[in-house]
Amino acid sequence: MDDTSGDPNVTFPGSDPVITTDGSAGPWISSARSWHLKATASTHLCLAVEISSTGDPYIPPTLEGNTPGWGTGTDLRVVSDNNKAQRNMHLTTVPANSSANVTDWAIVHNSALAKRDVPLKIQIDGVSQRHLSNVRVVSVGVEQPLNLRAKDGSSFVLQGLEPGENRWVALTLQTQGLQDGMSAFVGVDELTGNSVASGFAVGVRSASLRAVMRDNLMAQRAVLVRVESWFEEDHGDSMDKYVESAALSPESFDDFVHKEFLPRLEQRLDKIGLPTASDPFNLKSSFAEVASEKSLPMLLNALSSLLNGVDAQLTRLQLQKGDVADIEQMVRWQKRLYQQQPELKKLTCAEDVVGASTWFLRGRSTRALTNAAYPELLDKVTSCLRAGVKMKGGAFPVTPFEHTSLFALEKEHRNYLLVLAH
Repeated sequence: MDDTSGDPNVTFPGSDPVITTDGSAGPWISSARSWHLKATASTHLCLAVEISSTGDPYIPPTLEGNTPGWGTGTDLRVVSDNNKAQRNMHLTTVPANSSANVTDWAIVHNSALAKRDVPLKIQIDGVSQRHLSNVRVVSVGVEQPLNLRAKDGSSFVLQGLEPGENRWVALTLQTQGLQDGMSAFVGVDELTGNSVASGFAVGVRSASLRAVMRDNLMAQRAVLVRVESWFEEDHGDSMDKYVESAALSPESFDDFVHKEFLPRLEQRLDKIGLPTASDPFNLKSSFAEVASEKSLPMLLNALSSLLNGVDAQLTRLQLQKGDVADIEQMVRWQKRLYQQQPELKKLTCAEDVVGASTWFLRGRSTRALTNAAYPELLDKVTSCLRAGVKMKGGAFPVTPFEHTSLFALEKEHRNYLLVLAH
C-alpha cells in the first residue's frame, strides 16, 4: 500500500523523494521519506520500494496493490527487476551467550485470483545453522495444523488458500552460543516451480542484558498501546516513566513485568475477548510461562514470544474486519470471474463489470484514482453482483455496501466473490 491506499494505520505525509543527479556515477542519496504508524498498527511490517527514472524506469506493473510472487509462474517482479526491492524480516533481541527459545509469527497471504496451495521451503545459512539447535514450524488455518521440526531445505505446503485468505505460520527458534552482536535467522521462501518468488525471514540477534531489557520494554509499550487503542485510550506517555525505571536493573525489570505489565495486559486483552477459546496463538500458555519464569534471560525470551503472539492475534482481529491492501486484488478477481466463468459471462451486465473493473485498475496503476474511488466502483457493479450471487444460490441484501469503512466494504465484496467463485 502507499499514500493512495486509504489505510489509516499507515500514512505517508509529503511526496515521494526525488534524487537530483550531478552527472557522476554516484551513488546518490535521496531525501528522507516520512511515514507514520498509527498506534493500532503492528510493528511487523513488510517494506517494498520502487525506483524509477526517465532513462531507467521500473518494469510494469507496479508493486502498489500487489504482493510479489503470487504463483503465476512468471511473477518474479522483485527478483527480475533491480528497480524494485522488498524486505520482510523480523528480528527479536535475546541475551548474548545464553540459550534462547523464541516464537515469532508470519502471515502467508494468497494474492492470486484462484484457490491454490502455497509451497514453502526453509532456508538456513551456514552461520545460522551453527547456532540454531532446533527450529519448529506450526501453521494456523483451516487445515490440520502443521507441526514439523525443520532444517535447511525442509519444505511444506499450506493447502487450499482462497483468494485474499491469510494463514499464520509460527517459527520457534532455539539458539545457543550467540555472542554479543551476532544474529541467526530462518528464511521461508515461497516457490514458483523451482524459483523463489517471495518469502519472509524471522530471527534473533544477541545483545547485552541491559540492551535486551530496553528493547523488550519498548516492545511491551508498543503492544500495550496497540491493545489500548482498541478503546481509544492512549496511555503511552504514562508508561514512559515506568519503562525508564524498569530498565535500571534486573530486579526493577522483573518487578515491573510481574506487578505492572502482565496484569495490565491481561485485563486489556480480556476486554476484547482474548485469548479466545481456541487460542490459536497460544497466549494462555505464554502468559503462564512468563508469570512463572524466575531466570532473567529466560523471562526475556518468554516475554518476546508472548509479545509476538499478542501482536499476531491483534493483526488477525484487524484483518477479519477487511483489508484495504486487498482492494485491487478483489477488483482483479471480480474482473476475471466475469470474463472467464461461463455462467457469469452469459449475464448481459458482464461487460459492464469488466469495464468498470478496468477503469478502476487503470486509474489505480496511473495514480489517477485512489482507493477512495472504491465505493463508486462498487456502486457501478452492484446490480450485476446481485444477479451473479442469486444465480449461484447465494443471499444478497436489498441495500448492500452501506458501510463507510473501506475495510468493511472490502470484506463484504470478498464474501460475494467467494460465492461467485464456487
